[in-house]
Amino acid sequence: MPKGNSKYFPILSIIIDVVLLFNAFMTANYIVFHGKFPHPLFYYQLFVGWVLIWIVVAVHLKLYDLPRILYLDKIILKNIYAITIFVFVSSALIFLIINYKFSRLFFGLAITLFSIMLFLWNLMLVLLFKVYRKRGHNFRTIAIVGFNDQVAKYINEVLLIPENGYVISGIFGTNKPPKEWREFYKGSEEELVLFLENTKIDELLISLPGEQSVLMNYCISYADNHLIRVTIIPNFSGYLYQKFSIDYVLNIPILQLREEPLESISNRIMKRVFDIIFAALVIIFIASWLFPLLA
Repeated sequence: MPKGNSKYFPILSIIIDVVLLFNAFMTANYIVFHGKFPHPLFYYQLFVGWVLIWIVVAVHLKLYDLPRILYLDKIILKNIYAITIFVFVSSALIFLIINYKFSRLFFGLAITLFSIMLFLWNLMLVLLFKVYRKRGHNFRTIAIVGFNDQVAKYINEVLLIPENGYVISGIFGTNKPPKEWREFYKGSEEELVLFLENTKIDELLISLPGEQSVLMNYCISYADNHLIRVTIIPNFSGYLYQKFSIDYVLNIPILQLREEPLESISNRIMKRVFDIIFAALVIIFIASWLFPLLA
Protein backbone atom coordinates (compact mmCIF):
# COMPACT_ATOMS: atom_id res chain seq x y z
CA MET A 1 0.00 0.00 0.00
CA PRO A 2 1.16 3.58 -0.55
CA LYS A 3 3.19 4.66 2.44
CA GLY A 4 1.52 7.39 4.47
CA ASN A 5 -1.67 7.53 2.39
CA SER A 6 -2.62 3.85 2.39
CA LYS A 7 -5.93 4.45 4.15
CA TYR A 8 -7.12 6.63 1.25
CA PHE A 9 -6.14 4.27 -1.55
CA PRO A 10 -9.12 1.85 -1.23
CA ILE A 11 -11.57 4.77 -1.20
CA LEU A 12 -9.95 6.26 -4.30
CA SER A 13 -9.99 2.86 -6.02
CA ILE A 14 -13.69 2.36 -5.28
CA ILE A 15 -14.51 5.81 -6.68
CA ILE A 16 -12.51 5.10 -9.85
CA ASP A 17 -14.18 1.70 -10.30
CA VAL A 18 -17.63 3.30 -9.98
CA VAL A 19 -16.67 5.96 -12.53
CA LEU A 20 -15.42 3.28 -14.93
CA LEU A 21 -18.58 1.25 -14.47
CA PHE A 22 -20.71 4.34 -15.08
CA ASN A 23 -18.78 5.18 -18.25
CA ALA A 24 -19.20 1.63 -19.53
CA PHE A 25 -22.90 1.72 -18.61
CA MET A 26 -23.60 4.99 -20.44
CA THR A 27 -21.44 4.09 -23.45
CA ALA A 28 -23.39 0.85 -23.88
CA ASN A 29 -26.57 2.92 -23.59
CA TYR A 30 -25.54 5.20 -26.47
CA ILE A 31 -24.47 2.26 -28.65
CA VAL A 32 -27.47 0.00 -28.02
CA PHE A 33 -30.29 2.45 -27.21
CA HIS A 34 -28.91 5.60 -28.86
CA GLY A 35 -28.77 7.40 -25.51
CA LYS A 36 -32.36 6.70 -24.39
CA PHE A 37 -33.05 3.77 -22.06
CA PRO A 38 -36.32 1.99 -22.95
CA HIS A 39 -37.10 1.69 -19.23
CA PRO A 40 -34.99 4.37 -17.44
CA LEU A 41 -35.99 3.54 -13.86
CA PHE A 42 -35.14 -0.12 -14.31
CA TYR A 43 -31.73 0.56 -15.85
CA TYR A 44 -30.72 3.13 -13.23
CA GLN A 45 -31.72 0.70 -10.49
CA LEU A 46 -29.66 -1.91 -12.32
CA PHE A 47 -26.63 0.41 -12.24
CA VAL A 48 -26.97 0.92 -8.49
CA GLY A 49 -27.22 -2.84 -8.04
CA TRP A 50 -24.13 -3.37 -10.18
CA VAL A 51 -22.17 -0.86 -8.11
CA LEU A 52 -23.08 -2.63 -4.87
CA ILE A 53 -22.32 -6.09 -6.28
CA TRP A 54 -18.96 -4.99 -7.68
CA ILE A 55 -17.86 -3.33 -4.44
CA VAL A 56 -18.78 -6.43 -2.42
CA VAL A 57 -16.94 -8.72 -4.85
CA ALA A 58 -13.88 -6.44 -5.06
CA VAL A 59 -13.59 -6.07 -1.29
CA HIS A 60 -14.07 -9.79 -0.75
CA LEU A 61 -11.31 -10.63 -3.24
CA LYS A 62 -9.07 -7.86 -1.84
CA LEU A 63 -8.69 -6.08 -5.16
CA TYR A 64 -7.93 -2.85 -3.33
CA ASP A 65 -5.08 -4.33 -1.30
CA LEU A 66 -2.27 -3.39 -3.64
CA PRO A 67 0.74 -5.66 -2.96
CA ARG A 68 4.23 -4.31 -2.41
CA ILE A 69 5.63 -6.43 -5.25
CA LEU A 70 3.52 -5.65 -8.30
CA TYR A 71 2.98 -8.46 -10.79
CA LEU A 72 0.68 -7.25 -13.56
CA ASP A 73 -0.35 -10.77 -14.59
CA LYS A 74 -1.50 -11.66 -11.07
CA ILE A 75 -3.45 -8.40 -10.74
CA ILE A 76 -5.14 -8.97 -14.11
CA LEU A 77 -6.00 -12.59 -13.24
CA LYS A 78 -7.53 -11.49 -9.95
CA ASN A 79 -9.63 -8.89 -11.79
CA ILE A 80 -10.74 -11.49 -14.35
CA TYR A 81 -11.86 -13.71 -11.47
CA ALA A 82 -13.74 -10.79 -9.91
CA ILE A 83 -15.47 -9.91 -13.19
CA THR A 84 -16.46 -13.56 -13.69
CA ILE A 85 -18.13 -13.66 -10.27
CA PHE A 86 -19.70 -10.25 -10.94
CA VAL A 87 -21.21 -11.49 -14.22
CA PHE A 88 -22.62 -14.69 -12.70
CA VAL A 89 -24.11 -12.92 -9.69
CA SER A 90 -25.60 -10.15 -11.85
CA SER A 91 -27.05 -12.63 -14.34
CA ALA A 92 -28.58 -14.73 -11.56
CA LEU A 93 -30.21 -11.75 -9.89
CA ILE A 94 -31.55 -10.40 -13.18
CA PHE A 95 -33.00 -13.82 -14.02
CA LEU A 96 -34.56 -14.41 -10.59
CA ILE A 97 -35.82 -10.93 -9.71
CA ILE A 98 -36.61 -9.06 -12.92
CA ASN A 99 -39.57 -9.79 -15.13
CA TYR A 100 -38.75 -6.98 -17.55
CA LYS A 101 -37.37 -8.02 -20.94
CA PHE A 102 -33.71 -7.16 -20.54
CA SER A 103 -31.32 -6.42 -23.41
CA ARG A 104 -28.62 -9.08 -23.51
CA LEU A 105 -26.65 -6.99 -25.98
CA PHE A 106 -26.57 -4.11 -23.51
CA PHE A 107 -25.52 -6.42 -20.68
CA GLY A 108 -22.69 -8.01 -22.68
CA LEU A 109 -21.47 -4.71 -24.11
CA ALA A 110 -21.47 -2.93 -20.73
CA ILE A 111 -19.54 -5.76 -19.06
CA THR A 112 -17.03 -5.92 -21.94
CA LEU A 113 -16.41 -2.16 -21.85
CA PHE A 114 -16.06 -2.19 -18.07
CA SER A 115 -13.56 -5.07 -18.26
CA ILE A 116 -11.43 -3.26 -20.85
CA MET A 117 -11.46 -0.02 -18.86
CA LEU A 118 -10.62 -1.89 -15.65
CA PHE A 119 -7.64 -3.68 -17.24
CA LEU A 120 -6.32 -0.43 -18.72
CA TRP A 121 -6.68 1.30 -15.35
CA ASN A 122 -4.77 -1.48 -13.59
CA LEU A 123 -2.05 -1.36 -16.22
CA MET A 124 -1.69 2.39 -15.76
CA LEU A 125 -1.73 2.03 -11.97
CA VAL A 126 1.09 -0.54 -11.98
CA LEU A 127 3.19 1.60 -14.32
CA LEU A 128 2.60 4.72 -12.19
CA PHE A 129 3.64 2.96 -9.00
CA LYS A 130 6.78 1.56 -10.59
CA VAL A 131 7.83 4.98 -11.94
CA TYR A 132 6.97 6.63 -8.61
CA ARG A 133 9.10 4.14 -6.68
CA LYS A 134 11.96 4.40 -9.16
CA ARG A 135 12.17 8.07 -8.24
CA GLY A 136 12.66 7.19 -4.57
CA HIS A 137 9.11 7.55 -3.25
CA ASN A 138 6.76 5.09 -1.55
CA PHE A 139 9.68 3.10 -0.12
CA ARG A 140 9.75 0.66 2.80
CA THR A 141 12.83 0.24 5.01
CA ILE A 142 13.79 -3.33 5.83
CA ALA A 143 16.33 -5.01 8.13
CA ILE A 144 17.55 -8.55 7.47
CA VAL A 145 18.47 -11.09 10.14
CA GLY A 146 20.42 -14.09 8.86
CA PHE A 147 22.13 -14.49 5.52
CA ASN A 148 22.09 -17.52 3.19
CA ASP A 149 21.56 -18.38 -0.45
CA GLN A 150 17.79 -17.86 -0.28
CA VAL A 151 18.20 -14.44 1.33
CA ALA A 152 20.82 -13.48 -1.26
CA LYS A 153 18.43 -14.42 -4.05
CA TYR A 154 15.61 -12.43 -2.40
CA ILE A 155 17.87 -9.37 -2.03
CA ASN A 156 19.06 -9.54 -5.62
CA GLU A 157 15.70 -10.24 -7.27
CA VAL A 158 13.31 -8.32 -4.99
CA LEU A 159 14.85 -5.84 -2.56
CA LEU A 160 17.33 -4.26 -4.98
CA ILE A 161 14.75 -3.76 -7.74
CA PRO A 162 13.79 -0.04 -7.55
CA GLU A 163 10.21 -0.70 -8.73
CA ASN A 164 9.52 -2.70 -5.55
CA GLY A 165 10.31 0.27 -3.31
CA TYR A 166 12.62 -1.27 -0.67
CA VAL A 167 15.53 0.33 1.19
CA ILE A 168 17.84 -2.05 3.07
CA SER A 169 18.68 -0.58 6.49
CA GLY A 170 20.98 -3.38 7.59
CA ILE A 171 21.96 -7.02 7.30
CA PHE A 172 22.79 -8.97 10.47
CA GLY A 173 24.23 -12.44 10.64
CA THR A 174 27.22 -14.65 11.26
CA ASN A 175 27.56 -15.17 7.52
CA LYS A 176 28.69 -11.94 5.91
CA PRO A 177 27.17 -10.90 2.55
CA PRO A 178 29.40 -10.56 -0.54
CA LYS A 179 31.50 -7.45 -1.10
CA GLU A 180 28.94 -5.65 -3.27
CA TRP A 181 26.48 -5.73 -0.36
CA ARG A 182 29.01 -5.19 2.44
CA GLU A 183 27.75 -1.62 2.92
CA PHE A 184 24.51 -3.09 4.32
CA TYR A 185 26.25 -5.36 6.81
CA LYS A 186 25.86 -4.05 10.39
CA GLY A 187 27.23 -6.96 12.40
CA SER A 188 26.19 -10.26 13.94
CA GLU A 189 22.69 -11.18 15.12
CA GLU A 190 23.49 -10.06 18.67
CA GLU A 191 23.95 -6.47 17.49
CA LEU A 192 20.44 -6.40 16.09
CA VAL A 193 18.87 -5.53 19.46
CA LEU A 194 20.73 -2.22 19.75
CA PHE A 195 20.03 -1.46 16.08
CA LEU A 196 16.27 -1.95 16.48
CA GLU A 197 16.18 0.32 19.51
CA ASN A 198 17.88 3.17 17.65
CA THR A 199 16.58 2.78 14.09
CA LYS A 200 13.03 2.92 12.78
CA ILE A 201 12.25 0.26 10.18
CA ASP A 202 9.07 -0.84 8.42
CA GLU A 203 9.80 -4.52 7.92
CA LEU A 204 11.99 -7.24 9.41
CA LEU A 205 13.15 -10.15 7.27
CA ILE A 206 14.20 -13.20 9.27
CA SER A 207 16.00 -16.29 8.01
CA LEU A 208 17.54 -18.11 10.96
CA PRO A 209 18.21 -21.82 11.58
CA GLY A 210 16.24 -23.72 14.21
CA GLU A 211 18.97 -23.53 16.85
CA GLN A 212 18.51 -19.73 16.98
CA SER A 213 14.84 -19.94 17.90
CA VAL A 214 15.36 -17.69 20.96
CA LEU A 215 16.60 -14.83 18.80
CA MET A 216 13.86 -15.45 16.24
CA ASN A 217 11.15 -15.29 18.92
CA TYR A 218 12.66 -12.09 20.28
CA CYS A 219 12.63 -10.49 16.82
CA ILE A 220 9.02 -11.49 16.22
CA SER A 221 7.96 -10.25 19.67
CA TYR A 222 9.79 -6.95 19.21
CA ALA A 223 8.24 -6.46 15.77
CA ASP A 224 4.74 -7.17 17.10
CA ASN A 225 5.16 -4.63 19.90
CA HIS A 226 6.50 -1.92 17.55
CA LEU A 227 4.13 -2.43 14.59
CA ILE A 228 6.85 -3.79 12.31
CA ARG A 229 5.96 -6.23 9.55
CA VAL A 230 7.71 -9.59 9.74
CA THR A 231 8.72 -11.71 6.76
CA ILE A 232 10.28 -15.12 7.33
CA ILE A 233 12.28 -17.06 4.76
CA PRO A 234 12.57 -20.66 6.08
CA ASN A 235 16.20 -21.70 6.29
CA PHE A 236 15.90 -24.99 4.37
CA SER A 237 18.63 -24.18 1.88
CA GLY A 238 20.90 -26.91 3.19
CA TYR A 239 18.64 -29.82 2.32
CA LEU A 240 15.46 -28.66 0.57
CA TYR A 241 15.56 -27.21 -2.94
CA GLN A 242 12.11 -27.85 -4.39
CA LYS A 243 8.79 -26.08 -3.90
CA PHE A 244 6.58 -27.16 -1.03
CA SER A 245 3.30 -26.30 0.64
CA ILE A 246 2.49 -26.07 4.34
CA ASP A 247 -0.50 -27.75 5.98
CA TYR A 248 -1.44 -27.89 9.67
CA VAL A 249 -2.49 -30.91 11.69
CA LEU A 250 -3.47 -30.00 15.27
CA ASN A 251 -1.46 -26.76 14.92
CA ILE A 252 1.60 -28.77 13.84
CA PRO A 253 3.08 -27.48 10.55
CA ILE A 254 3.52 -30.22 7.97
CA LEU A 255 5.60 -29.63 4.81
CA GLN A 256 4.31 -31.28 1.65
CA LEU A 257 6.88 -31.47 -1.13
CA ARG A 258 4.39 -31.79 -3.96
CA GLU A 259 0.75 -31.01 -4.57
CA GLU A 260 -1.64 -33.81 -5.43
CA PRO A 261 -4.50 -32.20 -7.38
CA LEU A 262 -6.59 -35.38 -7.45
CA GLU A 263 -6.78 -35.38 -3.64
CA SER A 264 -9.47 -32.74 -4.08
CA ILE A 265 -12.91 -34.19 -4.80
CA SER A 266 -13.79 -31.20 -7.00
CA ASN A 267 -10.71 -31.84 -9.14
CA ARG A 268 -11.61 -35.52 -9.42
CA ILE A 269 -15.13 -34.63 -10.53
CA MET A 270 -13.81 -32.12 -13.07
CA LYS A 271 -11.33 -34.67 -14.43
CA ARG A 272 -14.06 -37.32 -14.71
CA VAL A 273 -16.39 -34.92 -16.52
CA PHE A 274 -13.58 -33.92 -18.88
CA ASP A 275 -12.72 -37.57 -19.57
CA ILE A 276 -16.35 -38.38 -20.42
CA ILE A 277 -16.84 -35.31 -22.63
CA PHE A 278 -13.50 -35.75 -24.39
CA ALA A 279 -14.14 -39.47 -24.99
CA ALA A 280 -17.61 -38.74 -26.33
CA LEU A 281 -16.27 -36.11 -28.73
CA VAL A 282 -13.58 -38.51 -29.97
CA ILE A 283 -16.15 -41.26 -30.53
CA ILE A 284 -18.60 -38.94 -32.32
CA PHE A 285 -16.27 -36.90 -34.48
CA ILE A 286 -13.28 -39.23 -35.05
CA ALA A 287 -14.07 -42.85 -34.27
CA SER A 288 -17.40 -42.71 -36.14
CA TRP A 289 -15.61 -42.43 -39.51
CA LEU A 290 -12.12 -43.68 -38.65
CA PHE A 291 -13.06 -47.17 -37.41
CA PRO A 292 -15.20 -48.05 -40.47
CA LEU A 293 -12.40 -46.78 -42.68
CA LEU A 294 -9.85 -48.95 -40.89
CA ALA A 295 -12.18 -51.93 -41.02
